[in-house]
Amino acid sequence: MPLKRQGWTDIICGHFTCPVRRFRRLEAARDRNAPRQFFWMSRKGGTWCFPERSVHIRQTSPHNTWFYYGGCRGEHVKAFRVELRGMRDDRVMGDILEIDYQKHLDYLCTHSHDPAKVEVVFKNPNSCRTFGWQEYEQNWQAIADRYGTVERKRYLVPDECQLSRDMAGACGMFWDAVDVMEVDEYVKRLEHDRLHEYGYTAGDLALTGPVDAERAVKQGLECYILNRDGSREPVHGWEDYRKALSCGKLFGMEAGEKDILRYFKQDAVPLFNEDEMQKIYSLALQAGMENEPEGSSLLDGIIHKAECFLPGERQGEAPAEEQEVLPGDVIQ
Repeated sequence: MPLKRQGWTDIICGHFTCPVRRFRRLEAARDRNAPRQFFWMSRKGGTWCFPERSVHIRQTSPHNTWFYYGGCRGEHVKAFRVELRGMRDDRVMGDILEIDYQKHLDYLCTHSHDPAKVEVVFKNPNSCRTFGWQEYEQNWQAIADRYGTVERKRYLVPDECQLSRDMAGACGMFWDAVDVMEVDEYVKRLEHDRLHEYGYTAGDLALTGPVDAERAVKQGLECYILNRDGSREPVHGWEDYRKALSCGKLFGMEAGEKDILRYFKQDAVPLFNEDEMQKIYSLALQAGMENEPEGSSLLDGIIHKAECFLPGERQGEAPAEEQEVLPGDVIQ
């Protein structure tokens, strides 16, 4: 499948942006020695992406970081194994497999290895050198000063064959537990699980990430703040949105409103210009005043969409300012 953002919730796909850039660089470089298997973690506070073998090697930053979030329910960790399979039509291709994070930590407790050496690839000039583990850990800054910027590191262990068997065992464990489904179905399951973990179980709204919620507020669409007691309240304007975001609240939208938002996200050229849309809006209002009950629902929908398209009719416009970037980290 293509490793791209289409079809994911905007929280997860926003986190996946940095790993995809890294995967694209690796594939573009056509370096056969570069890693092809990764563990990727999406969490509330950001994202991590590590080479698979590094996570299996003790004392390394990837190993320590991967273990750090074990038991942190508040981080809402989603873990994945990613395997690159090349490029097609300028898209990175590969497999993305959701894994049981806690079960993987249990496996690593008995299937991790101690480091022996570090294979270091330098950027300029392009060269590769191997150092003892302790030598590199104690002198990494002096090594970088002497040989230049580090492009990537590969940790080596005393028994490489056993490490390969242990990684293959973990991969087999992941595939044995996989539940194959279409992307849209998987995204719905992700959203359902996230809402129920949070405490909103009504099932009447679709989970909406903060980026989409901000766009909805700007366009005057109906968006709701979700509470952990199962209640909801409308976002009346920019201040409501900012306050809810700072309190860690989730947002939700009805299916019809998300369809309208999807149109705005395409940044497509409108079919009608502003004068034409204003005329449609006026005609719809006039028809609504004639009080025809059988057409009131349809007219209400037309009026609402027209209000979203007309700048003068929108409510709760957000001030023009730079948006805060969500945190995200990738270790080389």
